[in-house]
Amino acid sequence: MIKRLVSLAWPLFLAQLAVTGMAVTDTIVAGWAGTHELAVVAVGANLLLLGIMFVYGVLLILSPQVAEMRITQPDFLPVLLQQGMIVGVGAGVLACLIIIVMLKIVPFFVNEVLLVGITQYLLFGLPALILAGVYFALRLFWEGLHFTHWTAFVSILLFLVNIPLDWFFVIEMNLGGAGCALATLVSFIIAIVISFILFKQKAELRPMLDRLYPLKLHRSVLTRMVRLGLPASLALLSEVSLFMLLALLIAPFGVVALAGHQIAINITSVLYILPFSLSLALAIEVGRLQGQGNRQALVRLMKRGMVLSLVVGMGLSILTYLLHERLPMAFTHDDAVRQMASTLLLFAAAYQVADALQMGSAGILRGLGDTRWIMGVTLISYWVVGIPLGAWLAWSMAWQAAGYWVGVVVALTLAGVLLAMRVRTQAHRLT
Repeated sequence: MIKRLVSLAWPLFLAQLAVTGMAVTDTIVAGWAGTHELAVVAVGANLLLLGIMFVYGVLLILSPQVAEMRITQPDFLPVLLQQGMIVGVGAGVLACLIIIVMLKIVPFFVNEVLLVGITQYLLFGLPALILAGVYFALRLFWEGLHFTHWTAFVSILLFLVNIPLDWFFVIEMNLGGAGCALATLVSFIIAIVISFILFKQKAELRPMLDRLYPLKLHRSVLTRMVRLGLPASLALLSEVSLFMLLALLIAPFGVVALAGHQIAINITSVLYILPFSLSLALAIEVGRLQGQGNRQALVRLMKRGMVLSLVVGMGLSILTYLLHERLPMAFTHDDAVRQMASTLLLFAAAYQVADALQMGSAGILRGLGDTRWIMGVTLISYWVVGIPLGAWLAWSMAWQAAGYWVGVVVALTLAGVLLAMRVRTQAHRLT
């Protein structure tokens, strides 16, 4: 059981690393083009990332549904793929509209010259959200069939392709930061083409594409996907937006605090990939065992998944603690910034176990279709408890940046405990 989980999670881990590498490439190439272009990418990419995560989050429920339906209703899988693509496109359009509205607020934070660059960036970036809906539907569908190695293959290939694309559009065509968005758009087009080729090459999947047309709306399927997917997406966004907001909240404490915070976030975002990959694998396996109707195996998976999440969290916690002074050295030569990042990484070490636990729990609950609980817990933990507590410690107690990070530790710990308790309740229900 653990071996199967690892075999599913490992390719997903490589895929997430490749996606992170694409973001790093965008930053490096934009930096070569100039400080202005780097600032354009910093703001534009964060807005686009929120849209991409929204689309991805809505469709996350697809993989456990596919894993379950592969056993219970295999003939219905083409319908599920078709409806998943419809939901993906709809989520992409909705994400575009939300970002366009958010763009109205940006002028309050940036000057007119930077606003022009950000608008050009989003001109190329927003269509990518619709393409992302199609690609994520295809990707999460095959992940539900346990073809996670395809995800690693496509993601690594896109990372390699993105490097020359960034260079060509940003430097050679002199599009500046907007060139990074165009490279992202082209990358999603390539991803969709490769995905269709992979489907065509697999005999058992080829009929899926043949039955995509004509398009038909299955109201019950669409309603269930949106009802389960939207809370899962909001839960994912609540954590992503939390760490994005922290940069703005810490900015008043000076450039040293902000720079140290950014380094710590970059390091912890890489560490986050491992428990997140495990969470995706757990959701798929829970869906498969639900399809088999094997309650004993399902409960056993839930227990072992929680233990494995704790082991992963403890490993990351120890690693972060041991390297909290060395890791910042790769980012800066400024002693003050390095010391700040090193201090904040100690807080990161403190929440690794809780973060891994809440990610593992969320994966299990998502596989069970219990997504509203995930949304409720994360929203309360992060936004009702974490941020207000962090603000009080930062300002009233004069802890500054450290205060906000204590708030994060408390928020993640609370989320981990509450979600783990929910998993325990669900396990008792199944026994």
